[in-house]
Amino acid sequence: MSLGIRNLQRAVPLRRAPLRRQVELLRRILGVGEFDLGLVCVDNGRMQRINRVYRGRNVPTDVLSFPFHENLKAGEIPQPDFAEDYNLGDIFLGVEYIFQHCKENENYYDVLTVTATHGLCHLLGFTHSTEAAWQKMYLKEMEVLEELGRHTGARLQPLSRGLF
Repeated sequence: MSLGIRNLQRAVPLRRAPLRRQVELLRRILGVGEFDLGLVCVDNGRMQRINRVYRGRNVPTDVLSFPFHENLKAGEIPQPDFAEDYNLGDIFLGVEYIFQHCKENENYYDVLTVTATHGLCHLLGFTHSTEAAWQKMYLKEMEVLEELGRHTGARLQPLSRGLF
């Protein structure tokens, strides 16, 4: 199905083609390539507003995920009954926040890929609200990024590394 990428910010440069290639590959690795996915790139101001409204936190952040299928168990692939339900949901990437927090030796698009992986895992029911849940999510992110590396040669580390 489709991957829609919207760039609603002008704070940092964003080339959609490399991001699209990586996210399409991530979707295939996760086994959800047949599901629609929205990826929305926003600046700090918009991300802060979204974070405040939906999470009660009045600060910008790197990623927020809004699943179409709620209450999935960690790693569960949705089993839609209707064609219009082949939708994973939306991931908001705080690209300005991500850009500002990139370390000197990090590639911005690699960090976007890692952050999108984290968001995709959230859409598939993974959380990091407890140490046990975090361990599951960390292992899944690691597995996905290692598989991505086999296809691209990249050596990426999970976003959830070191949360607990």
